[in-house]
Amino acid sequence: MEMQILATYINLAIALVAFPLGALWARRSFALSQPTIKTLLPLYAYICTLVILVLLLVVYGENREFASMGGMVPGMQVWVFGIGIGIAGVFIFGAIGALIRRLRIPSYEPALEKLLVLPVWFRCFIAIISGITEEIMFRGIGLNRIAELSGSTSVAAVTTIVIFAAAHYPNGRWGQTILAALLGSGFTAVYLYTDNLVLNIIAHVTMDIMGFVLFPALAGKQSKTPE
Repeated sequence: MEMQILATYINLAIALVAFPLGALWARRSFALSQPTIKTLLPLYAYICTLVILVLLLVVYGENREFASMGGMVPGMQVWVFGIGIGIAGVFIFGAIGALIRRLRIPSYEPALEKLLVLPVWFRCFIAIISGITEEIMFRGIGLNRIAELSGSTSVAAVTTIVIFAAAHYPNGRWGQTILAALLGSGFTAVYLYTDNLVLNIIAHVTMDIMGFVLFPALAGKQSKTPE
């Protein structure tokens, strides 16, 4: 039992400390004149390695099933609701983002402009990896395990939302931090209501693909740097 609890604490440290520190790495990458696939791949290798480590600890350290992080069965209803929530979220948070820009709060546009220069396939890759890993780390592990250890869903929700928002500050300043706090609150509410991690992942990936790929394509913003 002690080893299982230790594994849980290690998972929380990975999910809520080591994983968010990747934002500082991303900031360094985007501080370049133009990040490339070659400069960004080590960052995503780091992120994926952390998630794999967490999943291994869930099974072999905590002696639990993946379902302990939330529902893991992607049925048709989950896909429909996940994609629907993602589409609705894009428009809702797009409107909030427009308001943030109107108020001239420093936001994520400079980093996004650099991201849009990358090839479409790599932006899809970023959207998929970000959606999967962030939901596993912040909702599946962070929210779930803190709620268990503290006995308070509210404490778990506030803690993970604050860390989720803070992790977005390095690349988007206060505008992105505010948006991430609201977005994190939305994802947290969906997770607590459905107890389905896969639904959250589908919604998150849908939002990112629309924001990184679909809308830029409709706006005529094409990638210029293949590497």
